[in-house]
Amino acid sequence: ANSPWNRDKILKKGFKHIIFFGLSFLIANTFLAYVIGKDELFAIVTAPPSEHITGFLAISLFSLVFYGVFAHFREQVCIVACPYGRFQSVLVDNDSLAVTYDFSRGEDRAKVGDRKKIDGKVSDFPKNGPEVSSYGDCIDCEQCVKVCPTGIDIRNGIQLECINCTACMDACDDVMVKIGRPEKLITHTSYNAVANSTVARFFTPRIAAYFSVFVILFTVFTYLLFTRAEVNTVILRQPGTLFSELPGDRISNIYNVRFFNKTFNEMNVELRLLSPAGEIQHLGELEPIPGQQQIEKKLMVFLQKSDLTGAQTLVSFGVYKDGELIQTVNSGFLGPRN
Repeated sequence: ANSPWNRDKILKKGFKHIIFFGLSFLIANTFLAYVIGKDELFAIVTAPPSEHITGFLAISLFSLVFYGVFAHFREQVCIVACPYGRFQSVLVDNDSLAVTYDFSRGEDRAKVGDRKKIDGKVSDFPKNGPEVSSYGDCIDCEQCVKVCPTGIDIRNGIQLECINCTACMDACDDVMVKIGRPEKLITHTSYNAVANSTVARFFTPRIAAYFSVFVILFTVFTYLLFTRAEVNTVILRQPGTLFSELPGDRISNIYNVRFFNKTFNEMNVELRLLSPAGEIQHLGELEPIPGQQQIEKKLMVFLQKSDLTGAQTLVSFGVYKDGELIQTVNSGFLGPRN
């Protein structure tokens, strides 16, 4: 980082930032495709920016935000902005597996210069004291702190800022090898396992509870995903209108109908009145619904006055595709008070 600027450094840094911005642009487009849909995003990307100023600005803004995360903020986002660390902190307990410092083996700390050397190896004995083991394996070199991207000291216990990158584990293992001590002074284990000198438990009651909740949620989600209707239909009476009385003791209401096609393919649907018996008249042609889009139409419903149950009668509509009923929609029908 402090080396003089030369051709190689400029090329390396330039290429790195090009990759950062390319990834940022890709993530921004993926995010917007999730929000506005892939077809709308494709229209924004392929058309001149002047035709989609809002979309162009949105892509540019999100690209710059993600580029700032990659190139400058980095782990600071985990500390300051990311909500998952705060959320996950309430899910852990003393049996949770995490990057953990083995304090029972590492304490008390003492630097290499404060320890007596025996046959060229660092011992647990004080340099100028009796040969009574009083120091742990940690030599307080702080390599674990120096390599930590969020700047924490893992020896102080599990902390909110820890992203479990295990950089401190690798750094500590290298030091342990150099001074002739066993590795894994910092390792994946739990607080209780260290405190009680036992093997860390993975399947704890808390894990079982979390897993059960996950299975239930996943099952419900899967059921809803596979049983959802291919088209979502909303039928509401035209706002601000009442009913009309027609010859032959017939009553009519006007409705707004919105069809939303949840598939990627064009779909032809038919709307029928299921109950009570009556007639539907579309105000305009009911054209096919494009994939992942919606259309709005108006229609009139005619019922016999004798079929009404009061000032408002429940009417049921059926949405059919290729003659098969795929959705039932209920709405209200206004009529005269009897």
